[in-house]
Amino acid sequence: MNKWINLLLQKDEGLQILLFLLVAIIFLVYPLQANGFTNLVLVKVFFSLITVSGIWAVSGNKRHLVLVAVVSVLNLIFLWYRTVSHEPWVIVSSLIFTVLFEGLLILFVLLRTLAPGPVSLFRVQGSVVVYLLIGILFSSVYMLLYVLEPASFNFSKPPANVDLFQATFTYFSFITLTTIGYGDIQPTLPLSQSAAMMEGLIGQLFPAILIARLVSQSIQENHKS
Repeated sequence: MNKWINLLLQKDEGLQILLFLLVAIIFLVYPLQANGFTNLVLVKVFFSLITVSGIWAVSGNKRHLVLVAVVSVLNLIFLWYRTVSHEPWVIVSSLIFTVLFEGLLILFVLLRTLAPGPVSLFRVQGSVVVYLLIGILFSSVYMLLYVLEPASFNFSKPPANVDLFQATFTYFSFITLTTIGYGDIQPTLPLSQSAAMMEGLIGQLFPAILIARLVSQSIQENHKS
């Protein structure tokens, strides 16, 4: 009994905060922005907090921490520089560093989540964080493809202004990840179509592989005890 209580009490504050912020920006901040209740500055503040909590979440490994911290700093510099400059190279650079940061964060959180050891609440939280980050990562990829080539996507109802495109692509990313696909946004060029297919495939395989891995770890730990 004490063993299971200890497992439930295992936690990582950085990961918990990261999970909370991801849920908030996906399901609250972006929808409020789309309806005109928030502005782009608040979105950037939330993303900056996500960046800081992401650094915190991987701080247990020094090499991971240094790499994520360096990319995060560059990401934040370009993110906020976009507030005063709308030069194409600034936007593209910002999105590239955003994709790099999100990709590294997914990798390092996944490595911690799937590391040998007992299945705990921390691992479940880590799995949810990775899944949400995959959706966020592909939204950034779609945004980058759109900036490089606007014909990459077709919108039945285009966003009212350029500030809403990230929220729109976040919506598109998660309906692709969950394979809902309403058809109101369509990838039209080979690169954007390939990215959408890849995300849909990940959305199907990731939960199945993850559950199998966690069940396997749980069985192994039960046999040891």
